[in-house]
Amino acid sequence: MLTILWHLLFLFANPVIDPTYERPAVPVLSLPAGARIVGMGSSSTGDGDDPIAIKLNPGALGFFEDFQLAIMDQGLPPGGGRILEDAWLKSLGKRFYNGTQNLTPEPPWLGLLHDGMRYIYGTGVFPVKNFGIFGINYLYFTTGVTDVIDQYGNYIGSYTSYDYAIGISFGKRFGRMGIGMTGKYIYSLFFPEWIPWIEYGDGYTFAIDMGVQDRFKGLNFGFSLLNFGPGIKYEEESITRLPARLSWGISIEPIVVLDSIFFKGRLCINDINVTDVLNIKYNLDRSYDFDYPDEDIWHGSGWEFKFFHCIAYRFGSFEWMEKSNGIGLNLGIYSIDVTKFFYDFDSYHVQLTINPKLTKYTTDDYTKRRLFTIGSLFIAPGSAQFYKGEGMKGAFFFLPGIILGNYYFYNKDETKRFLSLSGIGVLYLISAIEALRTR
Repeated sequence: MLTILWHLLFLFANPVIDPTYERPAVPVLSLPAGARIVGMGSSSTGDGDDPIAIKLNPGALGFFEDFQLAIMDQGLPPGGGRILEDAWLKSLGKRFYNGTQNLTPEPPWLGLLHDGMRYIYGTGVFPVKNFGIFGINYLYFTTGVTDVIDQYGNYIGSYTSYDYAIGISFGKRFGRMGIGMTGKYIYSLFFPEWIPWIEYGDGYTFAIDMGVQDRFKGLNFGFSLLNFGPGIKYEEESITRLPARLSWGISIEPIVVLDSIFFKGRLCINDINVTDVLNIKYNLDRSYDFDYPDEDIWHGSGWEFKFFHCIAYRFGSFEWMEKSNGIGLNLGIYSIDVTKFFYDFDSYHVQLTINPKLTKYTTDDYTKRRLFTIGSLFIAPGSAQFYKGEGMKGAFFFLPGIILGNYYFYNKDETKRFLSLSGIGVLYLISAIEALRTR
């Protein structure tokens, strides 16, 4: 427990670095994200099956063939999908985690340490035929609201410290190798300017990530350079370094490897591939600080057992985050993953992933297709477009809906809550009209 508390203080209690310790600013830049990845011991440098994997290795971009959208710690806007998501997550809590505390679509990150702590990561992948794959990603971290008390014990106000980064990525595949790069703008607010006895407040900077992945018959290897930039300036006279990292990782699928070595594609039972029933994956990651290359500062490993491409169970361990485990449900174009980590703090990652190309009409009957489309309208704005395989169009409605939904759930002003809810209603209506219009 003392080790965990020390690392938490190391990461969050003093983001503006004391030169004596040379600790990096904006440490959330180097933290893993995503329920699936964290469930496997926060290891994904060599594994690119998840769109959020590009945070630790942009080289994974080279292997995406379809539009995909993934959001961590961000629930659906008010609607039918929100109700179903709540029910699914609460069911997971009762069955696997002995309760439902903090298990909501938007749980606090390390909620028992600070109720307002949140860590959000979202990414979209956009393949362009015969050119390459683009990605857009967004990171947001906050410790919540902090009260300011002067030396006499008087309350003088409150503020919210936060960090965010917006990145644009590009990747391309060359045979069995994927290469990618991310450029990102980073902003960090530690203290507001109106606190008179603190000299530093906020800063901004730029950084790049670069990565390579090599995949060969169930044996994958990845290498990446992360957060390479000039540092961030909180004060006029000093620059604090970013958490630059050198990472490598491997990902192994034992059944696929055995098949490729001994069976040459014949590992099947009654014409059903074994991997369609059960597939196993093992990931291992190592990461180093550029200023301290002799120290193995991040290391994690984990397993994933996937049944019928539908249900997955994962477990692993990641240095100071201790053990983690998680479960995932694949519903075709929608996947929901939940992972629990930091058991002493009852913390979770919740992730929604959308892949419109996985949609499959079960019938050619026009009436039944219409019913499926109408049913999907109530999940979220743009969900009918996702169901029809129109990913870009669906994102046009879905992303504003997520933003307005978040604003609705976390804003206490009733007028603003009403306006955000009205905006969600308009998005539902417009997306429904567009989805049902006759061509």
